[in-house]
Amino acid sequence: MSFVRRWLIIIVVMTAYCAYWSSYSINPYATDVVLTTVAFAGAISVARMWLKPLSGFVAGFVADRFGVAISTTVLFAMLVVSFLGLAALSGNLPGFYVMLGFMAVAAIAIFALRDAYPGADGYRYLFLITARMCTAGLIASLTIYFKYVRSKAEVPA
Repeated sequence: MSFVRRWLIIIVVMTAYCAYWSSYSINPYATDVVLTTVAFAGAISVARMWLKPLSGFVAGFVADRFGVAISTTVLFAMLVVSFLGLAALSGNLPGFYVMLGFMAVAAIAIFALRDAYPGADGYRYLFLITARMCTAGLIASLTIYFKYVRSKAEVPA
C-alpha cells in the first residue's frame, strides 16, 4: 500500500472519529440552545443509540453493493450537511424538528471537541469545526475512490 493511500485512510478514520465524538454534543445542544427538556434530550440519546445497529446494517449493505469508497464518500457528504445544518440552526421551535433530522442523519452516517465558548456560539463552532473535519474526510474518501478504486476498475484485464 502506498504512503499516500495510507495517509488518506488515516484521514478518513480520524475525521470519522471526530464526527463520532461531536455527535455526543447534540444532547446538551438540544437542552442549552433548542431548550428541550433534559428528559427529551435523553430520549434523543436513546433514539441515537437505536440507530447504531440500523446504521451498521445499512452501511454494510451499501458497501457490499456499491463499494466501501463510494459508501464512505456518501456518509461523509451526509455528515458535512448535518453538521453545517446544526451550526446554522437558531434554536426556535421549527429548528427543533430540523435538529432532530440532522441528528438522525449524523447518527446514521457514523456513531471532540468542546469549545470554551458558552451557549449557542460554542455549539456552532463545534459543529462548524466538525463539518470541516468531515469535509477533509470526504475529500480523502473521494481521492481514494478516484485514484485507487475507480482507476483499477477501468484498467482492462
